[in-house]
Amino acid sequence: MKILTILGPLGSGKTTLVNRILASFSDLRILVVVNDVGEENVDARRITNTEDVRALTAGCIGCSDLPAFRAVIEEVKTIEDLDLVIIEPTGIAAGDEIRDAVHGAECEFRAITLVDVRHFERNQALGCMDTQLKVATTVGLTWTNGSEQPPSEVLEFIGEHAPGRRIVEIDDATSLVETTLDLEASHAHTGHDHGHSHGHGHSHGHDHGHSHGHDHGGDHGVYSFSINLLADTSYQDLVSALAPHLDALVRAKGVVGGRSFDYVQGDISLGEFDTSDPYGNFIFNRKVATDAFADIMQEPEEDRRSRKERIRSANVPIEATVAAINWQLNQFPPVVTPNGRLRVDCEADVCYQLAKRDGVPIEIRTAALQRYVSWRLEAAYALLEGTWDKHSDHAFWCRRLGLNLGYMCRVYPDLVGDALIEQVTETSPAQMLAHGLLGLSELLFDDEFAEEKPETVCTALGFGAIDPDLLERAITHCMELAEDNQTWHQRWVDSSHNVLAS
Repeated sequence: MKILTILGPLGSGKTTLVNRILASFSDLRILVVVNDVGEENVDARRITNTEDVRALTAGCIGCSDLPAFRAVIEEVKTIEDLDLVIIEPTGIAAGDEIRDAVHGAECEFRAITLVDVRHFERNQALGCMDTQLKVATTVGLTWTNGSEQPPSEVLEFIGEHAPGRRIVEIDDATSLVETTLDLEASHAHTGHDHGHSHGHGHSHGHDHGHSHGHDHGGDHGVYSFSINLLADTSYQDLVSALAPHLDALVRAKGVVGGRSFDYVQGDISLGEFDTSDPYGNFIFNRKVATDAFADIMQEPEEDRRSRKERIRSANVPIEATVAAINWQLNQFPPVVTPNGRLRVDCEADVCYQLAKRDGVPIEIRTAALQRYVSWRLEAAYALLEGTWDKHSDHAFWCRRLGLNLGYMCRVYPDLVGDALIEQVTETSPAQMLAHGLLGLSELLFDDEFAEEKPETVCTALGFGAIDPDLLERAITHCMELAEDNQTWHQRWVDSSHNVLAS
């Protein structure tokens, strides 16, 4: 059984691609795991050509719903005659978390990461594309408007985060999937034995460059990567490294030996003096391994920032950040109408993270945080009215909404404002959060999961009224779940001291 993940920002074409794949590989039994958020999985209803769909609704796969996602992967492993599993997460899903979950289930991970060329700057500002590209096997371009070559800034970004991966358009789903999964060219059409892979080899997202001789119009068929050069790399060193591959080199530029360099129409030339750290951006029309530059390449440092830190620190113009915030603010109604069922989007959290970036005007930051609180507040009203009383994710949303509302009102009272704080107080978010904590069966011991992070949880528990006995039971429960992890257990002890004392 093979697992294929389709990654990409909101609106980049993930569901469209999934439906194309299902139509192109109709002779295979394919199961689709769709991650939308809310009681009604909107994307799941848009999947056609298959009845094998698993909908995950308690938040983003790579964020709040990781345990449920792991459970689904374990379930599908037991299904006989299943040829392919396609995973379609939300637009903010962290690619490395999904990859690690698939590897943890001892399954092979392959991914197509979509890059929306038309809205590239806005999506770059959202700060979610880097980890999605990091795990890509193949990069698919969407919204290219028929351009012959993607903009250089798009290729450079892809080259930085997905070095050496093939970059194609997604007009031919058959070719794209065959390339990504290393399927035979006749796979979708012959109905022969498909040679299902039950091995557990880990590809870690590396493209093996098997194009199977496809040559489809609109397929850019380029490979792009960016490298940091060693400080003592000379211009001659660079030329020597490129020499064996000049026939495939489409474009190159960067800084070497204190000067800029550029490759245009077959000529490599030196430009003006440049004191930037040495680097190179390269575009080839065939697969060229980064090993070709091993002697002059500086090994990249692992990015240890959390997903939230990456979102807050994306290096983009402030105008792009403001545009991204305004766009996000208009995307996510918290309740599905007309039936009023709860539909809270994890992607709405991106607005909150974007608003915390340096340089965001105070009026934009205030609007973003107030909209965020208003979304959560409307969802809390629905929860308290009993909308989700019988839903399996009831405890999850008690944790999520109680924590969101209590934490925001306690940490950012000036931005939230007195009127919203008064409304939040009436929903008793601390009570809600405590009930949700009692529904936890395990802790992931991951600071990315705010709903179980001791410091954040205890801060939220300190907002508004709460029954003392309920508070003590909830914190005791979390401490018991953390008993096997000394560090986290101590964090719960330290964090809960003040809230219990009050």
